[in-house]
Formats: sequence, structure tokens, C-alpha cells
Amino acid sequence: MGHAARYPGRPATAVFAVPLTDPEPTSVRVAVVDEASGQTLLILAGTPPAAGPHLTVVPA
Repeated sequence: MGHAARYPGRPATAVFAVPLTDPEPTSVRVAVVDEASGQTLLILAGTPPAAGPHLTVVPA
């Protein structure tokens, strides 16, 4: 998903990556790309989950 943005006064696009198979908020990524040059200006990523078993609770 993309959205028009400005980054230090320059036209840019914010691009969001939202995985469909991972419901954790930490899976979402965002990048800000300069409209004129196509250069990536900023990348933000969630904190990776702690190591160990990944458990899913399913109501009975």
C-alpha cells in the first residue's frame, strides 16, 4: 500500500508492507521513497519477536 508523503519538504511516497499471513504488528514495514530520484529515504521495521516457541491460542 502506498500513500503520498513529504520528507523534509520533498515529494515522496510512503510504502507500507502488511503481510497477510502474519497478524503481528511487528511484521509491518514502511519505507519512504523520494518521488524524483526513486531513492529510499527512510526504512522502518518492527521489532522482531523474541526467540523461542511461537504459540497460538485457539479457543475451544
